[in-house]
Amino acid sequence: MAIKRAISYAVATVAAVAPLAITPSASADTPARTATAPAAACHFGANPPYLSGREVSASVWSTRGCPKSGSYTGNLQRKRWYGWQTLRHKKWWGAGGYSLTKGCKKGSTYTYRSYISRWPDGRHVYSAQRRLKCR
Repeated sequence: MAIKRAISYAVATVAAVAPLAITPSASADTPARTATAPAAACHFGANPPYLSGREVSASVWSTRGCPKSGSYTGNLQRKRWYGWQTLRHKKWWGAGGYSLTKGCKKGSTYTYRSYISRWPDGRHVYSAQRRLKCR
């Protein structure tokens, strides 16, 4: 009896998560049923840099719904007089999360940011900028 309840519960759970769509078929006696599950959305982002001792770190990430055919590049940057200097970068395909870390000189103060870009469409996300003083 417990097995029957477990199977009924599993069937009810699957039916609630992925409703069945009845589509026309060649035979009127047996309609074709196809389960349609919603596709997972692709999200990606960059978290603001933070100071940990004498290291500046930031994390970049992409979710499971991101296709493996597109590549993602995460960067940790600091602001210089000539523009943004890339300190660390990481490239990957599909879903992933990485921490980008760079050592800093005691007493130095810079504005840092992280960002992630996606290929082939060129979309990108910048984190908030943080002014950090290395201790």
